[in-house]
Amino acid sequence: MASRFVVDSCGTAAYHVGEHPDGRSVANARKNGVEYDHLGRQLKEQDFYRFDYILAMDEYNLADIHRLQPADAKAQVMMMRAFDPMDENANVPDPYYGGEDGFQLVFEILERSTEHLLARLMKDHSLS
Repeated sequence: MASRFVVDSCGTAAYHVGEHPDGRSVANARKNGVEYDHLGRQLKEQDFYRFDYILAMDEYNLADIHRLQPADAKAQVMMMRAFDPMDENANVPDPYYGGEDGFQLVFEILERSTEHLLARLMKDHSLS
């Protein structure tokens, strides 16, 4: 399935450009069986043409994304939790200032939302 999708992550501000992910996030992902590493980058205008979807984690980033979005962009912009059956369109909480339980909560929200996003993509694009 991974060969059918291009997935990337970035921020709307330049706070952590060029940095590795927060170690607590990496440790939590590893605890849940997920390995990842990448360098932080900022959303660019070409992302609106390269990707079909740009998903915001919260309403503040959604506003920033809309402000950066070119008028002729092909990407659909929406909230990540638009795919969360437990709390559709809510913000994904920022675990940065909390403890490990916050990172686990975010992992569970994103895992659940991603599963439903994948199901929608499979249906909408007739993938099997």
